[in-house]
Amino acid sequence: MDRFKTLSLCMIVKNEENHLYRCLNSVKDLVDEIIIVDTGSTDKTIEIAKKFGAIIYHYKWDNSFSNARNFSLSKASKEWILLMDADDEFSSNHKEKFIELLNEEKFHVYFFKTLSYTGNGEGDTITNLNPRLLINNGEYKFFGDIHEQLNHISGDWNSFNHCIRDINIYHYGYLTKVIEEKNKRKRNIEIILNELSKDPESEFHIFNLATEYFANGEIDKALYYYDRVYKNIDVSKGYSPKTIIRKMYCLCYLKRYDEALNTIEDGLKIYPNYTDLEFERGNIYLILKKYTLAIESYKRALELGEPPSNLEFFKGCGTFKPAIELGKLYEMFRDYKKALSYYLQAFKFNQDNYLLLYNIGAMINKSKENKEEVPRVLSSYFNLENSSSSALLGKILIKEKLYDSGEEYIDRAEKLGLQGSILYLLKGQLNFYRKKYDNALEYLNKINEKDDEFKEGIKYISLIYLIKGVKINEDILENIKNKDGVLFSGIKQIEEVLNGGSENYILENKMDEALEILINLYRDILRTGEFEILERAFYALNYIERDSVLYALGKLYYSEGINAMALKEFIRSIRELNYCNEDMIRIMFQCI
Repeated sequence: MDRFKTLSLCMIVKNEENHLYRCLNSVKDLVDEIIIVDTGSTDKTIEIAKKFGAIIYHYKWDNSFSNARNFSLSKASKEWILLMDADDEFSSNHKEKFIELLNEEKFHVYFFKTLSYTGNGEGDTITNLNPRLLINNGEYKFFGDIHEQLNHISGDWNSFNHCIRDINIYHYGYLTKVIEEKNKRKRNIEIILNELSKDPESEFHIFNLATEYFANGEIDKALYYYDRVYKNIDVSKGYSPKTIIRKMYCLCYLKRYDEALNTIEDGLKIYPNYTDLEFERGNIYLILKKYTLAIESYKRALELGEPPSNLEFFKGCGTFKPAIELGKLYEMFRDYKKALSYYLQAFKFNQDNYLLLYNIGAMINKSKENKEEVPRVLSSYFNLENSSSSALLGKILIKEKLYDSGEEYIDRAEKLGLQGSILYLLKGQLNFYRKKYDNALEYLNKINEKDDEFKEGIKYISLIYLIKGVKINEDILENIKNKDGVLFSGIKQIEEVLNGGSENYILENKMDEALEILINLYRDILRTGEFEILERAFYALNYIERDSVLYALGKLYYSEGINAMALKEFIRSIRELNYCNEDMIRIMFQCI
């Protein structure tokens, strides 16, 4: 699509060499000029900007984001201005939509969705609405030293000619690594406190201060400041919906669930379409083990669907997220057909989440008496002309212990071009579970130590040595230790008890992680049918000082469909360790 309007990209930056290339590369074909205002970079930021033909201006930092941004706007020469930060990335899927919007010229300011990655980037994205596209007529500027707000130069919001459009920009500035590198929290809190010293009753600054404390893990402080805003909540303010949900999160962190539920109830009275609140109500009921109420809330969230843009906090609270939780609940109650229907619904909403295919595969396997039907039904969700899809299908079938079918699709993937470490790991796993240990080693030893599959590969090599009664090679143990210290301790502890030793390799501060590792290693051995080795390997649990060890062992048997042994371990847990919980009781009834 042709673009009929000219466009300037305006940015303020400082030491953004790790992000700037990604940002500029995502918009280089959309803009006519790039305005970079640098506030004191000492890295390669300027060098990267120049490679994109940017016009560079230097600005002495004065602790005001608005001043720097307004300076950048003053340098723009094109008809429209695109506002971005260096740690943003324009969605490649929305470029055509953006050009169409730019050509229409119905409003002066357009708000887009900013999807911010948090933590290590593997979890949820937090949604915000931010002004991104601005007509260059000199009538708009930013106000406030931090969390700056765009408004009409008159200061009159009624003169602010704007609308919201469903265009996504991804933001990487809230990743833990980035926050720590830039010491953002300390800087932001200092600037906000300075703003509050000028205007102590500014609810906007109070909200932002609460948010910084929340992100910094100071939950009591965050709740105090969110409450100050909440008591006088004004629905006309854009931050009001976030005040409600963040207050609720604070209460949940503090395990004040009744107050959190009351906050949700009040919030839904103000914003009946606030789907995120309904979904979070289901999560609280799940924590409280009120399963019927949780199911009702998740179903209501699905009925509400995705909320309006101004009410969206986390993506998917009205689509795939409640569907996944309903799938898990019905799976827990062994209603596999209902579980399957919700997992399929979740996958329809979010087809990028390939992990859902594992759930779908498990439910198809559990609901089909004729196991020959499982790969046929499951394969309908895969592109079998793609090597990666065929390999994934093979991997799921191996997990479901359908080894012949798994081998068929792995071979298919290989014929379609799959090669390297991922192929060697899959063939190694397949031969391991079939007890063809020498064949398994042949493949596993080919895995490149630089590849992601290496850690999993050396785990299986270690298990083969343990099963065959061969001392594990010191180089292998060193590699495991370097990759995962807890996995190393679990493998060494099993090796120690199999050899009749008594040295303790389990670290006291890693007991829970070590228990999980041991259970997963036992699962692998259990699937080979090497029961004599498994019985002896169980002695490693004596080094786990947790009352829940027999419960964990019982859950392992239950997950593998060995109900009699699961029941036996649960009874032992009650008699010998005096340990029982609601989940154990539920499973025991299902085992009887």
